[in-house]
Amino acid sequence: MANSLRLLGGILEKFQYYEFKVDLKEDENVVIPGVRDDGTVLRINMLTPVEQ
Repeated sequence: MANSLRLLGGILEKFQYYEFKVDLKEDENVVIPGVRDDGTVLRINMLTPVEQ
């Protein structure tokens, strides 16, 4: 996963371009927290279908 973040033109390079401080840490136990469902992250009431 770390190599995919370090790809040329990848997300890490873009963050560094905008001067974000990024530290990568390798770990065997990666936890990705769930999205909170309080209406602020995913606003499904504003989604509309696209006509083909």
